[in-house]
Amino acid sequence: MRDVEYEIRFRSQPRLFTVTTRGVASAERIAAFTSELLRHRDWQPGTPILIDHSRAITNQLTVEDVHQIAESVISLAERTGATPLALVMATDVAFGMARMWQQRTELDSPMQISIFRSMQEARPWLEKLEEKEQSG
Repeated sequence: MRDVEYEIRFRSQPRLFTVTTRGVASAERIAAFTSELLRHRDWQPGTPILIDHSRAITNQLTVEDVHQIAESVISLAERTGATPLALVMATDVAFGMARMWQQRTELDSPMQISIFRSMQEARPWLEKLEEKEQSG
């Protein structure tokens, strides 16, 4: 099986980064796409991110990996700001691991994180946050 591959896309109106992954997930590859996303020429703190892990194979991630990913994201807090982040996870185990990551990350990061089972659930959450941001 191949290491996780990812595609990063940016939409300017309204601003949104979408990351789609497929293949075997690892802490190192997740850190790689996070770093690449934050170096993207259109990145600005607070830009919403939608990460679709529904085609990623996450069952090889350990609790230690989850903590490593959380620490990596927390270390970038100055560059992320209060970015809304929606994660889409396909399986119960992946969803549970993502919730563990969310709880650890939100302790020391201003990011607004939510975990979903489908893109159809994730998009409205991000749109609602965007509407609040524009009206408030």
